[in-house]
Amino acid sequence: MHGFQIWVNLPAKIEDDAARYQEVLAGKIPEAKSEDGRARVRVIAGEALGARAVIDTHIPIIYQDWDHRCRSET
Repeated sequence: MHGFQIWVNLPAKIEDDAARYQEVLAGKIPEAKSEDGRARVRVIAGEALGARAVIDTHIPIIYQDWDHRCRSET
């Protein structure tokens, strides 16, 4: 995948605001691992395992890429 777009239906009070574009390079997407090292998450929107997305959203959005196949480093 080279990229993607997220379109969100905004609440009526802000739906007429100008559209926004936020570009985030793959290397800038925050990542975190579970304490046991068995899960990894890339946080595109929202937050998980103490990592918070770098994009700004008008409404709460959770968009995450989880990998549960990671192996423990212990």
